[in-house]
Amino acid sequence: MNNKYRSLLDKLATLQNNVLSGKVNCIPSPFPRFNEDFVGIEHGKNIIVTANTKIGKTQLTNFIFIYHALFYAYTHQDQIRLKIMYFPLEETEENITLRFISHLLYKYSYNAEHPEQRIRIGTKDLKSTKPDKPLNENILKLLEQDPYKSIMDFYYEAVEFRTERNPTGINKAVESFCLENGKVFKKKITILDKATGQMETLDAFDRYEPNDPDLYFIPIVDHMGLLNSESGLSLKATMDLMSAYFVKLRNRYNITTVEVVQQAADVESTENFKMKKLRPTANGLGDSKTISRDCDLMLGLFSPFRHEIPNYLGYDITKFRNHIRFMEVIINREGEQNGICPLYFDGLTNTFEELPKPTDSQIEKYYSKVRQLNLLITKIRKQNKQIKHSKIIKIWKNIL
Repeated sequence: MNNKYRSLLDKLATLQNNVLSGKVNCIPSPFPRFNEDFVGIEHGKNIIVTANTKIGKTQLTNFIFIYHALFYAYTHQDQIRLKIMYFPLEETEENITLRFISHLLYKYSYNAEHPEQRIRIGTKDLKSTKPDKPLNENILKLLEQDPYKSIMDFYYEAVEFRTERNPTGINKAVESFCLENGKVFKKKITILDKATGQMETLDAFDRYEPNDPDLYFIPIVDHMGLLNSESGLSLKATMDLMSAYFVKLRNRYNITTVEVVQQAADVESTENFKMKKLRPTANGLGDSKTISRDCDLMLGLFSPFRHEIPNYLGYDITKFRNHIRFMEVIINREGEQNGICPLYFDGLTNTFEELPKPTDSQIEKYYSKVRQLNLLITKIRKQNKQIKHSKIIKIWKNIL
């Protein structure tokens, strides 16, 4: 039997045995009904997340590849380990962590018997930004207790924030981690030395074996358009270089890389609006369209409310307003593509929920939830005096 074929069969047998023994071969998608289109976070994938500006591409990236991945790893420590190397070119570590805390409070404060106690608080209120609205002392005490404390400890171990901003620096940081956590095997190759005209034998990369095959290593660049150029390269050439580095890292070390990429401004042009071509596309990537050729999976995010579209795929946008997004699998090298997943979006807590079908009776729950939320926001904005925490909880009791 051919050695390469034998190796491939051995790999398939290993993956099969993982499932039979209770392990997993990917971190399952946070959107179960959509898992035929987006199965989840697999080893050895280059992923692009794209949208127009201020639609929520960073929020979606964080929700899927940090929050969901981290919660899954936290609750399945016997199955997987997780390491995220985040290169935030647009935000600070503190802001990203505060947004995670806001999401954490919302997620883990839910109690079916006491839904009125669920905590919905944004980063501004966590920082006591308003002089008449200091952070409730009970929330600080809550964050010092489990499960919040243990999850935050897990977060700081799993997520590493880096300051490199150019492709070569990012490549070195990612590759260094791989080399520190695995072993490279080399092979002898013979090449022609063009200078001497003689054949020369060299050591070349053969394969890589990680110390922990169940470790999911996910470097994230957010976003590609903010990379620092090097050696006088244009922004396009810089993005192409970063993408090429990620291809090499994926192929050598079987890691999952994530690139956040903004759509070009002209995607939202008047002409495209008339032609109903507003959804993000591979051809619409800003600054460098060619990096789409390198990715295994591209996820796009679209907001009909932004374009004052009253009804979209059966969903009443006039009711959802800014609380609905549509995630689309634009490119999928190994599965279905062009599938669209409707998502309820709560920007304050960075939460995405897979919506039921528009004909499902459960959709009324979301319409009501958004309606009550908008009334609450309007009331808070109009009211000049401080709204006590207990009063907000009372209002939320009717919503949840």
